[in-house]
Amino acid sequence: MLVDNNNLKTVDNKLTIETIIWQVVENAIDKIVGALSSLIIGLMQDGLLKEEVIKIPVQ
Repeated sequence: MLVDNNNLKTVDNKLTIETIIWQVVENAIDKIVGALSSLIIGLMQDGLLKEEVIKIPVQ
């Protein structure tokens, strides 16, 4: 990523903004997946969620 240190302005604004947006989106997806995984594992350990509930039918 090219940055002009004097003005702290990006040389290629569009590319940089797009990159930042994708990083934010990927980070959010990772956090959501992690939270759902923790929730499912916790519910299964507490016996509140059985394995059959999670299975998704494949069409």
